[in-house]
Amino acid sequence: MRARILHPSDLVDGHRSLSAEVCIVGAGAAGIYLAIQLSRRGICVLLVEAGSVRPQDSQSIGFEAEFSGEIYGGAVRGRYFGLGGTTVQWGGQLFPYFPTHARPFDASWSTTWPTIETTVACLLRPVLAFLDLPDECFSADLSWVGLSGCEKEMRQEGLSITSSIWLPFRRRNFVRLLNEESSPSLTVLTDAVAAGWQVADLAGGFARVRTLAVHCAGRTLEVTAPYFVITAGAIESARLLLELDAIHDFRVLPRSAACGCYLSDHLSIAIGSVQPVDMKQFVLLFAPRFFRYGMRSARILGIGSEYAAWPRFFAHWIFDQKSAGFSVARDFFQSVQRGRLTAPPVGFLVKSLPGLAQLGWTRFVRKRLAIQGQTLVRLQLDFEQNPVRTNRVTLGREKDRHRRPRAVVHWRIGEQDRKDASAVAERVLSAWKRMGENHIVPPVIPYASFQEEKLHDVYHPVGTTLLGDHPEAVVDSDCLVRGTSNLWTVSTGIFPTAGVANPTLSLLCFADRLAQSLIGKLD
Repeated sequence: MRARILHPSDLVDGHRSLSAEVCIVGAGAAGIYLAIQLSRRGICVLLVEAGSVRPQDSQSIGFEAEFSGEIYGGAVRGRYFGLGGTTVQWGGQLFPYFPTHARPFDASWSTTWPTIETTVACLLRPVLAFLDLPDECFSADLSWVGLSGCEKEMRQEGLSITSSIWLPFRRRNFVRLLNEESSPSLTVLTDAVAAGWQVADLAGGFARVRTLAVHCAGRTLEVTAPYFVITAGAIESARLLLELDAIHDFRVLPRSAACGCYLSDHLSIAIGSVQPVDMKQFVLLFAPRFFRYGMRSARILGIGSEYAAWPRFFAHWIFDQKSAGFSVARDFFQSVQRGRLTAPPVGFLVKSLPGLAQLGWTRFVRKRLAIQGQTLVRLQLDFEQNPVRTNRVTLGREKDRHRRPRAVVHWRIGEQDRKDASAVAERVLSAWKRMGENHIVPPVIPYASFQEEKLHDVYHPVGTTLLGDHPEAVVDSDCLVRGTSNLWTVSTGIFPTAGVANPTLSLLCFADRLAQSLIGKLD
């Protein structure tokens, strides 16, 4: 018997309550991972999702945010609601938070990053197994890059090249995991908006959530469970906790907890490009390669002490392909990921056949991504935004169509962020230039005006539900919400800064940690 996926219309008239051992709010990557791990142990799980079977953006579902400053793209184009959440649209790139040296702005949260790094190191293996990835996929062997034997020279420049993993398109959308799950103890309720909390034991110092009110199809259901988990994304998880606290006269969360604050992201900027004359050598060295479990691409990390004064960063190569064949292949595979197959116009398909043939031959015979001769290759720098308390999510006065306070996003890119971008870019380009002069790598031509280029976010929101044992923490090291005894939050909001990677893989490690904890409690 498979997991049950229900629409409110599937519930009988007069049905006003649901119960489970664990209620999870949010069917994105973390929520699906946690629900499957628990249900496989026979634990009765109810997974509540505000969106439908096919995800929609925040505006379509009625969760549009308001902005008091710059428009934050991660709150608009980076939010999807429905089964699979943002995995319906993401690139599928995976890289864990490996240990890295502290930064000056980590001082207030000195124990948080060690906790994150330890958790990831301990639980990376089971998460990779869940994703059908081998343990060695992040090994230090870089012979595939073509720079084997040059590691010493790179380290002398304070740089290191490693690889990230890209899941195949058919495996990026986590709804596939739900569709394949055969546990009868898992129930998924779609089109169900978490809209109210009832807690008890406020006078005792810790609030215990008793019920969750869910609005669906014009009626309200009451969900009861011994344990509740919010896995609704960094912005939505913060909004739910702020609502919970406001409903109970701000007596649930500790006053020092910075719920909704320190919203930050990776900031990105193009800093250089490869000349056409060097393209052939460059492609031989750095073109993404295919393995049996997906695709690998190179990324550059700063490991030298000279980077200690700046935010963590990574640099990577953007292959800006414009060929018709590549466009057809990309659009087709993205439709596979979304679960909505689309066909291109016949004329355009015929025009793209030579390019498609080259892509296929290069992919299956040479095991690498085909790079067309006219492709522009850029060196892109992504670094973590400085955490600022005034960059935050708050509750607005206006209500959305679900009768909930809208999320108001206060976010801007600071002057320090711009200075950091310039300093890190100049240091990376200088190191690369010296390696080029020594014939270790092909040269990169710096963009003359990259200091004036506009920084942009990459939809990796963090910081809104800080993890740790410091006064501003919203959750403890087990993701238990401070001030409560049976409510947890697992979203990218637990990370204080964006680090050196897309946070999804590391987030799944915390979902695995929570799964083990809840299994222990329920056993």
